Amino acid sequence: MNFKVFYADRGSLSEEEFESLAGSVTKELSQAINTLGRFGLERAASGGKAKYFGSMAEGASIVATYFDTEDLLHVYLPVFQSNADLLPSVCIHELGHRHWYKNLNGSQRGMWNKKYVPASQSTVDRIQRLMKGGKYKRYMAVVDEFTNPNERLVCIHVVNALIVNKYPIELLPNLDVREHPATKEFCYGSKLYSLIPLVSAYARESDYEDYAETFRAFIEGGGNLRAIREESTRTALTELFKKVTFNA
Repeated sequence: MNFKVFYADRGSLSEEEFESLAGSVTKELSQAINTLGRFGLERAASGGKAKYFGSMAEGASIVATYFDTEDLLHVYLPVFQSNADLLPSVCIHELGHRHWYKNLNGSQRGMWNKKYVPASQSTVDRIQRLMKGGKYKRYMAVVDEFTNPNERLVCIHVVNALIVNKYPIELLPNLDVREHPATKEFCYGSKLYSLIPLVSAYARESDYEDYAETFRAFIEGGGNLRAIREESTRTALTELFKKVTFNA
């Protein structure tokens, strides 16, 4: 285990209770770190420290908290005593915080904050095929062909660019969306767009909390964000998470 573990004040617990619980937490923390290792994310725990408290200073429902200014994971033993099943998930979440603060640079955090991703090339191909069909009298009719939320958002971006640049809809069959100046960068994937309109329903508390919870969900989902039910959003967010996390 990469984390250095040391005891804090014993507070409300007896010395025997404290040491027994601390031993249990050490085992759980070690297992959580081993789980990260299976994904090549040991550096989220490398060089860190865990400090155990016998008090309940953070309240009765908080098992652990990571403090980036101290680079310290605080584990509250009396809370763990009554919520032992929560600790593996909590540890992974808190180590997600540590990875955010210790291993991600400003550019990576910014990419996550705005949920920037490139357009799927398969979606661009479908937009191109539809436009070549020549049956549309209005641009929104092209967008209406897409029921998948992420694909629909990509189509909205392409259509908006054409509308802003006053491209005549009757000329759509002649349009190559990868070559027109208004859509070229976006359709080749060099100009990114944001997934935030798709994921805002998840009520993000803050960017670092959102990242840590996604970190936990990714690890516990075996490398997939299974908790997100809509496929295109799940795929796009998973790829963004991998890009931000594993390029750190």
